[in-house]
Amino acid sequence: MARRKGAGSVVQKGKYFYIRFQSNGKSKFTRLKSSTREAAELEASKYNATAEARSAEEFALFIARARKVIEESEAIGLQDAFEAFRGSALRPACGTEQMARHKAHWLEFISALPPSIKKTGDITAGLVENFFSALDYSARSFNARLKSLRLIWRILERDRPNPFKDIPLKKEIPAAKKEFDRETLQAVFRAVDGEYPLKVFHRDEMRVLFRVLAYTGMRLKDGCLLNWKSVGRDYIVVIPEKTKVRTGGRPVKVPIHPELAAVLPKRSSGPVLPVLARAYESGRSNVIKPALRVIDWAVVKWRMENGELKIKKRSKHASGVARPERQKEYGLHSFRHGFITFCAEAGVPLDQVKDIVGQHSVAVTRIYVHYSEETRKKVIAALPGY
Repeated sequence: MARRKGAGSVVQKGKYFYIRFQSNGKSKFTRLKSSTREAAELEASKYNATAEARSAEEFALFIARARKVIEESEAIGLQDAFEAFRGSALRPACGTEQMARHKAHWLEFISALPPSIKKTGDITAGLVENFFSALDYSARSFNARLKSLRLIWRILERDRPNPFKDIPLKKEIPAAKKEFDRETLQAVFRAVDGEYPLKVFHRDEMRVLFRVLAYTGMRLKDGCLLNWKSVGRDYIVVIPEKTKVRTGGRPVKVPIHPELAAVLPKRSSGPVLPVLARAYESGRSNVIKPALRVIDWAVVKWRMENGELKIKKRSKHASGVARPERQKEYGLHSFRHGFITFCAEAGVPLDQVKDIVGQHSVAVTRIYVHYSEETRKKVIAALPGY
């Protein structure tokens, strides 16, 4: 269907095409979905009726009708929608693991819709609200699904109202991790060094990572991606990723602990831990999951030996080794909590600790300090008597 004279002209701005109309002496632009000039001309032909518009009101009515025709003809089938999202040049880059999560969230959503809903154009804000009101997930899981679905819709249906935008994110209350004290820290080191009886993902690098986190207070990402360029003879000088985002990049300088120096591999170029660096960039859980298995096993073993825990019957690995329960209060961030606590108990001023670990305020650093019972008793003992 060819466009009539006066029905507007197709113009390109950057990578997008628009149809331009004249109404009451003013230019008005409407974005087209097409990605090529030929397709844009064909799509613009659906706006032919605007040539007859004699007022702004008529013009708006014609545009609305034309858009309805386009939307009805270009609504995407629910089963085909995710592949359209995956293949879109407009979607942000994401790793294999993140893409798999997006897909799982989309399939979960469309499987909950009534059978009569076949295309994206059939999805309403009410259906979306019903879906999320029925979810019984933690704030983190709830928000992950909402963010995925918002993104998929934004990429697939740029010109339709986003039915997910009015669903509020749940407030996440992060669970504070317990610090590793000296005993549990040594138990974790012994486990990763050889006591843990099962295979550990690249154990040689994992034992170095544990020391990097424990003796520098780094976050997991900075430890996994640590580069030899940042490692000097006596110091590690690195710009923490989180600090880089917030402040534009202020380096921190941490002396290399002798026990860390003893396990560092032979100096080379590139990442200090090349296997873990690649694994982390493919998906952080590739490092977190195997590390937590070692930590859980070490903490449970130490607690049992000290009479703090009686192990429950658990399923066993094929090797016959019991699987310990997840020790939720401990994680990889416990190394950072422990580092800051050790510094504080040694009398290092918190403003200096803040700079060493790359935090933006002493108030945040103070949250990480967990004084031991022995330290608390010393404080009380130091008070004068009356």
